[in-house]
Amino acid sequence: MADKLNGRALKTSSIPANRIVNLSLTSDRFVSDIAAVLTDTARPKISNLTYFGANTTANINGGQTIVLTGSNIQANVQIYLNGFSNTFLFSNTTAVPSISRANANSVSFTTPARAAGTYHVYVINTDDGGYAVFAKPGIVYA
Repeated sequence: MADKLNGRALKTSSIPANRIVNLSLTSDRFVSDIAAVLTDTARPKISNLTYFGANTTANINGGQTIVLTGSNIQANVQIYLNGFSNTFLFSNTTAVPSISRANANSVSFTTPARAAGTYHVYVINTDDGGYAVFAKPGIVYA
């Protein structure tokens, strides 16, 4: 008996053998793939976030300056914040309202208003699409 979809028979198809890739994810392969991402020089790297003055958290009303240091931060950089959750990358993000790039190793930005919580920081080089995520712990709003 043929399979049915909306009253019509499904067409059986096969995948050509030259289109099937059979790979196993071993710990060595996983480590090498992660190392390739971490050493990719096209991606921006984030090493630190420094709050303004003696602050250790961002104000929920926003408007504070945070300095992000790292490397390979290109001229047309964009920065977004997102909360810790099981959502897709870049979903439910908030763009920062103001960015000032000092050089490839430093950029300052103004915090947007956000609810209390901890947020990932996404840095995107729009020139080449390279991005980095900072989540240790990210920006803490209180």
